[in-house]
Amino acid sequence: MTQTIAVLDANVLIPENLGSFLATCAYTGSFTPVLSTFAFDEVVRNFPIASIRMAKMESAFAEYFVTPTIQEIKQVKLWNSPEDAHIVAAALISKAQVIVTKDLALTQEINAQEDFELKALSPFEFLVELSQTNAIAIRNAVALMASMRKRPEQWTPVKVIESLIDFDQAANSQFIQSLNEMFTGD
Repeated sequence: MTQTIAVLDANVLIPENLGSFLATCAYTGSFTPVLSTFAFDEVVRNFPIASIRMAKMESAFAEYFVTPTIQEIKQVKLWNSPEDAHIVAAALISKAQVIVTKDLALTQEINAQEDFELKALSPFEFLVELSQTNAIAIRNAVALMASMRKRPEQWTPVKVIESLIDFDQAANSQFIQSLNEMFTGD
């Protein structure tokens, strides 16, 4: 089975619990991450409080950073989200199958264009797909996040799952349900 290659947009890296969970999923082999240096810089520039977390991510995933050239970015035609052309360029360069983003306009535009051989998903749609294809790695990511907390005795997998609840995201309840099923009986 070929592992999914996914570009992570800046807006999925900003929320600490979600960004950390996606990074942990990548670490456990759920998927291969691709990070545009432009998206990474956007997070650090606009959210300095996240700079320590982002530095750790940069160190752990240095080999997965992609910097599209200006020419590669200009070749991407986005009418509704031209400022996100670097994300699509990073996906094309890395041969990613998925762009993970919270940007609905970008998602709709990517998914409507037939010339892109990739799709855009919300973070929880993406996590639902991963939990269906690679449940063991997702389960391992939850357990690893619980053990990595400053006070692991207070962080159980159930606490990690609770930290991922986002009622504003449509696919979130389906993902949380699948996580709960993975940990039933623990």
